[in-house]
Amino acid sequence: MAFKKFNVGFYVGCFAKDDGQYTDVSEVFELMHKKMKEDDTYFPALDKENDVYQVRDLIKPVGGSTYKGYFAKFRKNDLPHIANQNRREESELDLGEAQGLIEKNYFLFDSRYQLLVFQVNSSGLSINAISELITEISKQTLIFNPVLTKDAAERVINNQHKTKKYELGFTVPQNPDLYPADTWSSSLFSLLNGQGGASCTITVNANPQGRKDGRLIDGVKSWLTKFTDSDIPVRLSKIWFEDGTDPIDLVADRIKGHTQPIEMNGRYPSPDDLYSELARCKSEREEEIGLVLADG
Repeated sequence: MAFKKFNVGFYVGCFAKDDGQYTDVSEVFELMHKKMKEDDTYFPALDKENDVYQVRDLIKPVGGSTYKGYFAKFRKNDLPHIANQNRREESELDLGEAQGLIEKNYFLFDSRYQLLVFQVNSSGLSINAISELITEISKQTLIFNPVLTKDAAERVINNQHKTKKYELGFTVPQNPDLYPADTWSSSLFSLLNGQGGASCTITVNANPQGRKDGRLIDGVKSWLTKFTDSDIPVRLSKIWFEDGTDPIDLVADRIKGHTQPIEMNGRYPSPDDLYSELARCKSEREEEIGLVLADG
């Protein structure tokens, strides 16, 4: 009998621009929920070149404010081979039409806070891929940001604390499919891979010798936050402010959780067991999350 722990992330969703049909993310989840109840063949999806992303089994208890379901990633290429251990022959997996290897990320979505409580699965969808999926469904640009601790969130949001320096350390991915979409990062990774670089640490400092009032543009905060939520294995990502306080670590200074060991049923545990553990993780951090996300 096998048991496994899962890491849990907390993310708040928001639309980049308030110029579309929806004013908050919960409206999109409600629409998907209603359509799924009416049509059990409806799976809101995003077709990628080699994968398909979907929202599946979306449920909302009667009178409740929290949805539950899972995000699915269907992989259609680069499939593993199967073989008999007593023979030399190998063969490809024989998948039928519309079939693919499925990876899952179970989640809860609390419409009060626009809060996604997310089972981390490195083989499934990243939070950026989920943002891309909901963007496709809603036709509005959506961003899921990590919920930082109260102190870190206040300092990042408060524009009185101007950015003086940032530092980013990461392992360079060999697969170009994992490069971030922005041109600067993609070009940097191509250069590092071309030189055989395995890892990199970047420091950008706005205070050169002889100048005391240097500051970086505020956009560096959102860029770093997005980078640390990519599929890139980030080791550190810190922001220093001109007020001289300790830096914020966008990897360490975020609210996180993990499940208790859950009995596995094949590759995944029972959905009810995993939903229960996600709810427990959320309950444990509810007060802390409320301090950061509650109005007023």
